[in-house]
Amino acid sequence: MNKTTKVFLILGLTLLLTGLLLGGVGLVSASGQLRDGLGEELLGGLTVGERLELRFEREFAGEVRALEIDSGVANLRLLESPDGRCYLVAEGLREDEVETRLEDGTLTVRERLSISRLLGIHIGPLHIGPDGLRLDDNALTNVLTLTLYLPQRELEALTLNLDVGTTQAQLALHAGKLELNSGVGEVNLASLTADQANIRCGVGNFTLEAGEFESLCLKGGVGECQLRSLTAGNVQIHCDVGRVRLQEGRLERLELEGGVAEAELRSVTVAQEARIQGGTGNLELEDCQLTNASFYMGVGELRMQGGLKGQSYMEQGIGTVTLELDNAAEESFVSVETGIGDVRIYQGGATQWQGGGISGQGCAYGDEEAADRLTVQGGLGSLRIYLQ
Repeated sequence: MNKTTKVFLILGLTLLLTGLLLGGVGLVSASGQLRDGLGEELLGGLTVGERLELRFEREFAGEVRALEIDSGVANLRLLESPDGRCYLVAEGLREDEVETRLEDGTLTVRERLSISRLLGIHIGPLHIGPDGLRLDDNALTNVLTLTLYLPQRELEALTLNLDVGTTQAQLALHAGKLELNSGVGEVNLASLTADQANIRCGVGNFTLEAGEFESLCLKGGVGECQLRSLTAGNVQIHCDVGRVRLQEGRLERLELEGGVAEAELRSVTVAQEARIQGGTGNLELEDCQLTNASFYMGVGELRMQGGLKGQSYMEQGIGTVTLELDNAAEESFVSVETGIGDVRIYQGGATQWQGGGISGQGCAYGDEEAADRLTVQGGLGSLRIYLQ
């Protein structure tokens, strides 16, 4: 292709694009607003002109004892009602795109968008000036929002199935049973209380600022999952690919299963029993107090700073293990059967015992009558135990 042909080809494409854009401008009515429905017909959802202003409100009469929400592309907000009413405000959505029903105390909200609307992008307003075609700042918009105002925050059941949009709950919610399935979008919740809770994280990040549960099962996803100020009875955390962070927790029992994900626990106390299963990702525990802890390590590394109470046990894997314990040596007992990896026990910064390289070597250190005991089966990785 010679230079002249390239010039004519570029010119032709430019004229075609300009014609399409100007044709879109011709669809704008005298008031400057796009006529309803034309946006779905132009370029598969591409519209030119001022932003579509779609908004409606629905009020629900009757007591809401359970709530089920299926949210797709739209952003979802849960807010406390300022006037005691229960109502929904939808922006960027037509009325036929949101299905609602209040029946036998259960409020159901489902977002129903057509394929063309899912792919739609609104561009506008468009200006033609000395610099050529120009769009206003923030002209590319596809803002779809569902805002639900709740007069009461105590529910028998709460089900949230979330997909692409961002979800925010800026009020404290209580539910006897909670089911939450997140997708690609971000999820930020202020406060949740539930007797039984199942939370499945997806690709987007998940954040819970405060939670109180009798039973919690959390499955981490690809994104980052953060739990703060958690009070709970039985807690099961299954890591996946992303990162799981638990900060400031007061738990009765903890079961943590590491996958490829990184897991981080800070200022967490487990009063009765902790079971930690390592995977490929690294585990980091800082300022944690665990009772009757069992560690079954894999390939990833483990670093723990804190205390071990009761009867604790560890099977080391391939990764490096570092235990910086608050336990005083004269009030604890540590026994190690070494593996291939190097094993060292320190007290007050000084090495008290060193072994490894040959499986089956034994070490016993501390007070044999102590109530706080740690038994270790060494592996391939190095092991460091620091006592006070």
